[in-house]
Amino acid sequence: MNSMSVDNPVAEVTVGAQGRVVIPAELRKALDLKPGERLIARREGDRLVLERREAVEQRLWEMFAAIPADESLVDELIALTEAAGAAILAIYQTEFDVETKSDES
Repeated sequence: MNSMSVDNPVAEVTVGAQGRVVIPAELRKALDLKPGERLIARREGDRLVLERREAVEQRLWEMFAAIPADESLVDELIALTEAAGAAILAIYQTEFDVETKSDES
């Protein structure tokens, strides 16, 4: 194992035939990873990131902490979707000089 420092160990690993990767003991120890512990795997650019579920949940809670409790994200999403649909319809009507059923009534 190549080790940059005790706090930030670095290791080269090999991807096995079935896509399995063994996390070296030094990294498992530094991160206090226990056998059977489940991690979340995600792609970040050209990197593979493994992290605990709790870390992902904490990051999501922090991202949405600024949203007031009385504000409905569903209502906002519906409004944005309706606005986008109206904008697309206006472009379509302008480009193709088309009237819709709602224009005829």
